[in-house]
Amino acid sequence: AQHLEREHRQQAVQSPRYIREANRDTKMTEAQTPAQKFQMALERVEKERKRMRKMASTMRMRTESSDHIMQEIMGIVCDVFGVSKEDVVGRTRHREVVVARHTYCFLCSKLDPMGTLKRVGMSIDRDHSTVLHAIKKVNDMRLTDYRYMAIFKMCLMQVANSNKDFMERIQFEPDQLDQVDPHKT
Repeated sequence: AQHLEREHRQQAVQSPRYIREANRDTKMTEAQTPAQKFQMALERVEKERKRMRKMASTMRMRTESSDHIMQEIMGIVCDVFGVSKEDVVGRTRHREVVVARHTYCFLCSKLDPMGTLKRVGMSIDRDHSTVLHAIKKVNDMRLTDYRYMAIFKMCLMQVANSNKDFMERIQFEPDQLDQVDPHKT
């Protein structure tokens, strides 16, 4: 068994899968001149470079779109709660500002496809653990505070009725967040 394992490792080192696939794609043979081999390698590199550029531009578009979604959610939360963006991002701990901040964190993390805990936290100068705490608090408030639930639904309705192009990436029904799973955060 050890002999077969050692032999398998040697084969993998001698001809990795990606080299075999690359050679199969370009049909590089021993009969080709060094100039032809160089040209094929150059074409392979250019093909990979184009693929990487396309992937980078797609990621950039997604990130910009995600930033717009977060800004739109921030505007909606600030309008509904009657606080300023500076208050939400700032260090104040007044109840109405904290609740607005928690709502913003919850909505961004649940509705933005690119909204990771770290990314949402960075948008308000906090870390991921603050966002996680905010999500738990919003879930608790949605279960126990009817006044908060009404304000939260107003936020959801404004997000659903937003006519911005980048907000179309958010595909949800306002009722989808009504079912709270207390065990899932």
